[in-house]
Amino acid sequence: MSILEDRLSAALAARAELVQPQDLRHDGPPAARPTTWRRPAGYLLAAAACLAAVAVPVVMATGGDQPSPTPQPTPTPTPTPNGSDVAGADWPVAYRYADAYDVDGDGTPDPLVIRTEGVEELPPGVRRVEAHLSSGGVAAVLLDYDTYDLTAIEPVDLDGDGSHEVLYFRGTSDGEEIGVLDLVEGALVDLAIPTEPGLTSEPDGQYRARGWFVADLGLFSYRTVDGGFVPGGSYPGEPPYEVEQVRWLLTDEGLVADPVGLRCWDGGNGAGSIDAC
Repeated sequence: MSILEDRLSAALAARAELVQPQDLRHDGPPAARPTTWRRPAGYLLAAAACLAAVAVPVVMATGGDQPSPTPQPTPTPTPTPNGSDVAGADWPVAYRYADAYDVDGDGTPDPLVIRTEGVEELPPGVRRVEAHLSSGGVAAVLLDYDTYDLTAIEPVDLDGDGSHEVLYFRGTSDGEEIGVLDLVEGALVDLAIPTEPGLTSEPDGQYRARGWFVADLGLFSYRTVDGGFVPGGSYPGEPPYEVEQVRWLLTDEGLVADPVGLRCWDGGNGAGSIDAC
């Protein structure tokens, strides 16, 4: 060694002899610097990268194909009525109504024809009622009666849908029995009429006078409050007579009588003779 190196070595050794154990300090390892993965921004970048990695193969797999359209149900066609399942298509025509009824509700009149079984004097028996629909086909029904004749009266619209129901009456020995025909799924249907209050001009079991009339395509009936009416004779007391009036409506449950209330009837016929009391 040189003289300089000897002097430095001796100085360092002397310095080391001066250090005592209490002068020594134990420090932990240096703190690690936070990386990008431990920061919120780093999480967002990582999530975006994962989504991009997943989305790429999906796009490549689909190849840009459009989704298949959802199949729509095929509508069931409405059968065209032809009346072939109702007897009497070749019977003689008893009555023909050219332009009074719009049975199918398309705004065009549907000729109405009533056919009889045979002879000209129109005896009691079966009648074929048929509507020649402007929308196509013939809707028909067979009706029976026991006395006099069966004829159509005038159109009514009892459910307010724009189509006409056919009002008819059968003459009986005591009065007129009213019936209503409605077009249901391509066929004419004879609607059931509730016996109470009934739709007739015959007196009831309590001898109360009854009647009916049509006003503004509505069908109404009435019945006197007091009894005492004698068929073929006089009414109880003097007019005006207090009557219970109802309006007939066509609902999902069929024909129903909707009470209007008490009215006064002067004993004549028609809507004009019934007024508020």
